[in-house]
Amino acid sequence: MDIEIDDQDIEKTIKNLYSYAYMTNSNLDDDIILDDDPKDIENSSSSDLQSNFKELIISLLKFKKLNKQSEKAELVQRSDQFETLFQKLENEVRNHYRLENQLKLHFESFQEKIEELEKTESFDLNTIKELEEKCDEKKNPKSSEVDKVRKEMDERLRNSLENAEKKDKALHKIEYENVKLKALLEEKTREYEGIKKELVKIKKITPRKKVVQGMYKIDVVQVDFEASKSRNSLDSSGSLRGYGNRNKKRCSFGESDFERLAFSPIKKDSSATLKNDDSNFLKAPAWRNARKSVDQVVITSGRKSIKKGCK
Repeated sequence: MDIEIDDQDIEKTIKNLYSYAYMTNSNLDDDIILDDDPKDIENSSSSDLQSNFKELIISLLKFKKLNKQSEKAELVQRSDQFETLFQKLENEVRNHYRLENQLKLHFESFQEKIEELEKTESFDLNTIKELEEKCDEKKNPKSSEVDKVRKEMDERLRNSLENAEKKDKALHKIEYENVKLKALLEEKTREYEGIKKELVKIKKITPRKKVVQGMYKIDVVQVDFEASKSRNSLDSSGSLRGYGNRNKKRCSFGESDFERLAFSPIKKDSSATLKNDDSNFLKAPAWRNARKSVDQVVITSGRKSIKKGCK
C-alpha cells in the first residue's frame, strides 16, 4: 500500500499514515477490522491521532526491544550450549588421545615380549631337537647301520625284481623264437622227408647211362649242401644253441646218405633193357675218362659239404 504524502495538507498525510499503521497492526494481531474504522480515523481530531500514533510507536519500540532481548537471550543460550558441547567433545578427544598413547605403550611392550618369546621358542626348539637326537642315539646306537643295511637290501630286492622282469621278457622272447624255430624245423623236416622219398624213388629207378648217374650224384650233393646249410642256420640260433652243441659231431642223414652213395660201388644193371649201343658207349675209353673226372669232382665236393655239416 502506497502512502500519499502531501506537503500542503500534513493532517491528511498523518491520517493516511495512521490508517496504514492501524490496518497493518490489526492484520498482524489478527484483529477484526470493522467497516466504520476508516471513517472514524477520517473523523478523528489531530490530538486523537497524535495520541494514537504515540501509543503505536511506543508499542512498536517495546516489541522491538523485547525481540532483541529475546534474540540475544537465545543467542547467549545457544552459545552456552555450544560451548558446553565443545568442552565435552574436547574432553572426549583428550581422553581418546590419552587412551591411544596408553595403547601404543602397551602394544610396544607386547611386541617386545613377543620377540623375546619367539627367541626363547627357537632356542627351546633347538634344544628339544638336540635332546631328541641324543635320546635316539642312546636308545638305538645301531639305527644308522640298520637303516644302511635296510637300504642296501631294498636296493638289492629292487635290482633282483628288475632282473627277474628282464629274464621273464627274455624267456618269453626265447620261447617265441623256439616256437618259430620248431615250426621252421618241422617244415624243413617235411622237406627233408620229401627229398628222402624222392631219393629212394630215384634209387629204385635204374639209370640208362653213367653220365645220368653222375648228374644224379651232383644233384644229391646240392640237395645235401642245402640241408646242411639250413641245419647250420638252426644251430646258430640262440634258443637251439645248446641242442646244436650236443649234436655237434653228428652229420645229417643227407650227408651220410651222400657219403654212402658217393663211396659205394656202382651196381651193374642186370636188366635186359639196355641196348648194345648203350653198352658199347659205356665201354668206350672216352666215356671212362669223363666218368672219372666227374666222379672226382662229385666226391671232392661231397667231402667238403660233409666236413662243413659235421663242423
